[in-house]
Amino acid sequence: MTPSAAQDLPWDVAVWHPTVFFLVGLVVGGLIAAWGHRARHQALRERLRWADQRRQQLESEALAAQQLRVELAQERSRRDAETEKLAWIHTADEQMRLSFRDLADELLRRSTADLSQHSQQQLQNLVSPLNAQLSGLDQQVRSLEKERQGAYSGLLREIDLLRTSQEDLRQSAQALRETLRAPGRRGRWGEIQLRRLVEMAGLTDRVDFEEQPTLSDGQRPDLIVYLPGGRSLPVDAKTPMSSFLAAQEEDDPERRRRLLDEHLKATKQRVAELAAKSYWRNVPGSPDFVVMFLANESVLSAAFERQPDFLDQCMAQKVLPATPITLLALMRSIAWGWRQHAVAEDAARIAATGRELHDRLQTFVGHLSQVGKSLDQAVRSFNRSVGSFERRLLPTARRLEETAATDQTLIPLQSLDDRPRVPVGSEEVD
Repeated sequence: MTPSAAQDLPWDVAVWHPTVFFLVGLVVGGLIAAWGHRARHQALRERLRWADQRRQQLESEALAAQQLRVELAQERSRRDAETEKLAWIHTADEQMRLSFRDLADELLRRSTADLSQHSQQQLQNLVSPLNAQLSGLDQQVRSLEKERQGAYSGLLREIDLLRTSQEDLRQSAQALRETLRAPGRRGRWGEIQLRRLVEMAGLTDRVDFEEQPTLSDGQRPDLIVYLPGGRSLPVDAKTPMSSFLAAQEEDDPERRRRLLDEHLKATKQRVAELAAKSYWRNVPGSPDFVVMFLANESVLSAAFERQPDFLDQCMAQKVLPATPITLLALMRSIAWGWRQHAVAEDAARIAATGRELHDRLQTFVGHLSQVGKSLDQAVRSFNRSVGSFERRLLPTARRLEETAATDQTLIPLQSLDDRPRVPVGSEEVD
């Protein structure tokens, strides 16, 4: 405020204005001093708290240092003890090494002396059994040599026999090959194979089958197999193998193919010939086909390879081609059928015998029932006689006894209460 402005104010305001400012400044200064004193007091308390914490930390560190000094002292004691122990062990080891060396030297001297004294005797003891073993080994070697020579001679004989057997087998195979090339012999071989298969299946000649029977038209199939129920099955063996065997020995593929085609043609011809005979028309109970037996599986397989529908053509002509495996299965099925037929016949005979036994039992039960009725009638007659005896004769006999006409007492009679049982279901028999 400028002097001119102060002069314009009232008197009281002009007088009190500096004083107010002084008092305000004094109050503000006091407040500032109090605040600073309070801040210093707070800082002092923080320093005291930090000093207390520092004191506690120093005390903890002092205790830890004291513990470390104790542990260090203990470690030094253990280290000193270990050092003394190692020194003692080193000293003892050195002493032991010296003692062991002296002892080893002494033992070596003694062993050398003993060896020099007993070496000759021990060597003799060792050599004597060795000489005996060598002598025995020499004898065994001589014996083995003799046995080896004998075995070698036997081996030579076995080789000679094997060579002879191989030669015989080769000749037999050659003879079989030549036989199979001849149509007549090949046919006979097929018939023999057919008979062997049928017998292998369990069928009996002239019971379950018949060889080459003469039919009503004069034809003779190789085999007629009898089936249960009065049925029959004709079987004929065919062996179209000439072209097939030639194809097996042929190396040229084209030539082999032509030979297999010829084999297929020959097999078809045998099927046509067999179909033309119509065995089923003259064989009673025969199905409308005939079995054509081929004695080799490969013969039929080769035909199927050249013509896959060959079986359909055969069945169309009522001819069933069969190889040894399929025919054996068929014959075994027939043999099983015969066994089942025999079982059924035995069951029928057992049933008939059972019915007859039942009828005879019924007759016997009727007779037995008649006997029971007769026995019942006899019991009734006996009881009536006993009643008549007790009512009429016995009183008179008692009076005779009372008059001393006799000294014997009459034995009373007992009536019969049981009746004979009549068999359940019995019938009257005249």
